[in-house]
Amino acid sequence: MRIKVDLTRERFSELRLVSFYDSKTLFFQPPRELPSSLSFEVWGADILPEFPWSEYLSQEDLAKLGTKLSEPRGMLTVKGLGILSFEGLQGGYCSLTPRDPSDIRGGFFTMANGKQYSVKREWPYDKDIDGLHCYAFEGADIDFPRSGAMLYFYATGSVSFEFDLEDCLSFSEYWCSRGYMYESAKQNKP
Repeated sequence: MRIKVDLTRERFSELRLVSFYDSKTLFFQPPRELPSSLSFEVWGADILPEFPWSEYLSQEDLAKLGTKLSEPRGMLTVKGLGILSFEGLQGGYCSLTPRDPSDIRGGFFTMANGKQYSVKREWPYDKDIDGLHCYAFEGADIDFPRSGAMLYFYATGSVSFEFDLEDCLSFSEYWCSRGYMYESAKQNKP
């Protein structure tokens, strides 16, 4: 069952209902000109404990998630593709720092002077537009070229995230599926 959740304004930034940080991948190719509406796929997202499930699910569907939500952290991870959509885009900024494929730890390319190589793109906008809100992605990854990313979108319209409930795993299921034991994760051990 797919659900589409509203992440407009404070639901994205202040309430932190969904997180796209920590090994989440954005399938976003920075365009030359930013369109007013934009959608792209996202691999993985954390649905945080404060998420208002009852706004989106019936009592029956909520009961199906019950055991996953009752775990100590109360957080779910979408281990699958979702779609993030923006309306009323006015502008933004993008900085990509490509990862070095020869570095097994996922490090970044460095130039001869030792500094990290990065590329930037800015989409100018009128900062005085009424209802303008910043949507920031700091620490996410971009699929191609595989890069660490800092993205800032400025929009006046709605933002939504659509995902499949079948892709939701509890915190322990997610860590176990990554090859970690839940007990080790709880104790912050590698």
